[in-house]
Order: sequence, then structure tokens, then C-alpha cells
Amino acid sequence: MAKPLLKVDNKYTFYVFGIISSSKDYRVCHFLNKELKLNLSPQEEILIENKKRIQNFMMNRFSNDNSEVISNFHLINNKYNGEVLIKSMKNIDFFFIIEGELLKSELTAIEQSLKQIDIIEHYFKAEKKEFEGIEHLIFETADNKKTN
Repeated sequence: MAKPLLKVDNKYTFYVFGIISSSKDYRVCHFLNKELKLNLSPQEEILIENKKRIQNFMMNRFSNDNSEVISNFHLINNKYNGEVLIKSMKNIDFFFIIEGELLKSELTAIEQSLKQIDIIEHYFKAEKKEFEGIEHLIFETADNKKTN
């Protein structure tokens, strides 16, 4: 008798905005909270281990902690103390990640809100193919390590 197989789809639906801003992460977070009516708050930092340079560094991360919302929002630093998380996008200061399904109108409203934030110098919606595997940044904790 054949055993039934459970098929699991590990694909995540998410949207990524690259943000360019000379402001500190907590200020960007404050304005995102205010403009988008979010509740982003500091989470455990992401520990990055660089074996080539034999050093570790931390990246700040902010996430909403509202379990009643269908979509989750995350703000992750791409630059910190001269280090870059995603080197192919070293001109980007922050990644604003929206995890979950959004209607096209909701996505348009978020883009309009990003335009209204004066401290954001520029933003763009990144293509998903540029971020294969980025979901590990969302769930990463200081105890888990990512290798450069």
C-alpha cells in the first residue's frame, strides 16, 4: 500500500521596496509607522558572519507585531557601520519588506505613502528574482547566522 505524500509549497509571497535615505533607521521606521499606520518596532538584530574577513556584524531589523493583520511588514538595514547586507544593492540603505498577499490597490496606496515621506530620498519596488531566499531575513534571529 502506497503512503500518502503531503506536498508543501514553500513559496512566500512578499514585496520588497529598496529605500534610499540618509536618515537613521529609527527615523525611517517612525515615518513608515506614521504614514502607513503600522506598528514597526525593533526586533532582534540579524547576525551576519563574514568568514572571508573573519568578523561578524549586526543589521538592525524592525517588524510589526500585530497578529491581527494579514500582511507583515519589516524594515531591514542594508548598511551598518560600513558593512552591506546585500552587496549587489549597495546603493540601497533599507529594505521595506511586505510579507503576504496584497491587492493591487493596496500596493499602490503603499507606494503613494512612500512618496509622501520627506526623509525618503528615493524608493523602488524590487523584482522578486533579485531576492530569491530573502525570506530568511524576515525570520532570522540573532542566534541564527547567515554566511557571506
